[in-house]
Amino acid sequence: MRMAAVMLAVLLLLGCATAPPAVVQPVTWIDASQAVQLAAAAAPSGVVGTFALQVQATGTDNGFTYLNSQNDYRDQRNLSVALTPEAAVDLARRLDGDLSDLLPGKRILVSGEARRVTIYFTAGGQRTEKYYYQTHVTVSDASQIKVLTPPVVQSGGLDCRTSYQQAKTDKLVESKPFVVVRSSDSSGSCAIYSFYASVTPRLTYFARRSVWQRDARPQLRYTDSLRCPALTSVVQALRRVQLPAVVIPGEPEAVNSLVRTLTLDGSYRLWSGLGEADGGVEFEGASIAPWFDTARALDTCWSR
Repeated sequence: MRMAAVMLAVLLLLGCATAPPAVVQPVTWIDASQAVQLAAAAAPSGVVGTFALQVQATGTDNGFTYLNSQNDYRDQRNLSVALTPEAAVDLARRLDGDLSDLLPGKRILVSGEARRVTIYFTAGGQRTEKYYYQTHVTVSDASQIKVLTPPVVQSGGLDCRTSYQQAKTDKLVESKPFVVVRSSDSSGSCAIYSFYASVTPRLTYFARRSVWQRDARPQLRYTDSLRCPALTSVVQALRRVQLPAVVIPGEPEAVNSLVRTLTLDGSYRLWSGLGEADGGVEFEGASIAPWFDTARALDTCWSR
């Protein structure tokens, strides 16, 4: 049954791989940082969805009005909402004020397509060969934008479940995670740990932690084994979780792949990819809990 479920997951994923632009479902909302990662993975196609961001800065260029999720629009983490002149006028009329005065600090939802675009540097008015990427959501209709106050809160813990499902496909250092672990409680709060590996030029681990709490914005933090050696120990501790063997890139595969005692309580979930396959195996239970004591070794390592 387990293998059949895995094969079904693989077939479903392969069947969706060639349908641009990528549509993220179920659609509730996608955080700006996730939108940037998804757009990079989908390039040159885009990602259709509803995107949530807090406007940090605004600007204008060539008639377009830009709402940015970062203070520096050149920041690779920045999601830019690009309003056409008509959409900007309509939105300003609807909000009864100047967008540059009203929107900074506000949370907004934007429906559309997030797409990675190439921005070339210029010298002496001429385009050079040097460039960098930005991620844009073009808005041609003011109805695509909804201004939110207070902060976005999704009921029933749906934000945790959606983020956990999304974490299984989120790319970092151009690779998918090999392990995703989620811990949640009855209040709807949760912590999601995603682990990645790059095997060239040497084995390096990367990790992302997403913390969701009610009435608060999700907090995303990152670390890697180059500046935080403890990450290697935390990854290796995954092997000691009482579950089928966790496949860790660059390491010998564990021989024992049988399930040992597993007490189901729904508080913890662990997903492990199967090597190079697109599918994965998922478990839940209290036996994952002791691993979180080991993960506390990363408390001083996380950064934006």
